[in-house]
Amino acid sequence: MTSYRSSLAAFLAVVALAALLASACDGSDSTPEATGPGTVTPNPTLVATAAAGELIEIRIGDLVLHAEEAVTPEERAQGLSDRASMALDGAMLFVFTEERMPSFTMRRMQFPLDFIWVSADRRVVDLTENVPNPNAPGEERNDISPAVNVLYVIEVNAGVIADNGIEIGDEVTFDREPAFGS
Repeated sequence: MTSYRSSLAAFLAVVALAALLASACDGSDSTPEATGPGTVTPNPTLVATAAAGELIEIRIGDLVLHAEEAVTPEERAQGLSDRASMALDGAMLFVFTEERMPSFTMRRMQFPLDFIWVSADRRVVDLTENVPNPNAPGEERNDISPAVNVLYVIEVNAGVIADNGIEIGDEVTFDREPAFGS
């Protein structure tokens, strides 16, 4: 199933990228409007995954995110590494089998992130804002961790926390039960 899902996502990513390239070559002078430090262009892979219906919708107050789930050890290790950007409403959701204090490393990241740390009762319990991407290839940012145990970690574009007024204690809801990792 994972191989099929990966193959389908890769195929859809190629189709989305081809569509983006075709629209970019239409001769128009329009350029995407930047609105702040956390603003990035849509990621064709995330767009393709959304088209395949594999995203989980996350709500925190008025904020609605569409997240990929990182369930397997390989998916969690890869995370958002090697991507040029993520959709403005995109996210990566990490789910553990029990509450813990995970440590994250930003390896081969190309854009900064905010981390939303969520407890088993689906409340925001810690926030880490604007973690910069490494300055040079091969560099890493290590030991990004919450101050308390968490069951869920949501990675979003830098600036999302501040722009949306997310605070400790906010309720987090999912449109379906997330898959649990190990």
